[in-house]
Amino acid sequence: MKNADEAKRVLGRSIALLRKREGLTQSELAEKLEVSDNFVGQIERGQNAPSLENLVRIANTLKVEVGELFGGKSTPVVSELPLKLEREIDSLILLLKDQSLADVRFLKKFAKLLFQEFQGRR
Repeated sequence: MKNADEAKRVLGRSIALLRKREGLTQSELAEKLEVSDNFVGQIERGQNAPSLENLVRIANTLKVEVGELFGGKSTPVVSELPLKLEREIDSLILLLKDQSLADVRFLKKFAKLLFQEFQGRR
């Protein structure tokens, strides 16, 4: 990461993605952390940074290691994606999270075939 602003953006996007993966709203996460909804929203937008104590509490609540909040190996880093694309990806994750592993794998294979077909037409 190049600077603190980028770190806050990566952190915020990772927290939002992991929160959604856990099926939590910002309000529910805030309640578990005993902070305001507004504070969680500011963190997710990269406008504020949590204290080290809150960072550990966030990681524990989201069932990840602290490093994963900064794009560690199991967290997809989406900091370079345009915001609209990131939101679409988030909504796909929400659609997929309640599906069986077999269904997700099938959809992944199907998507790969579609992308290959589209690339062949360009």
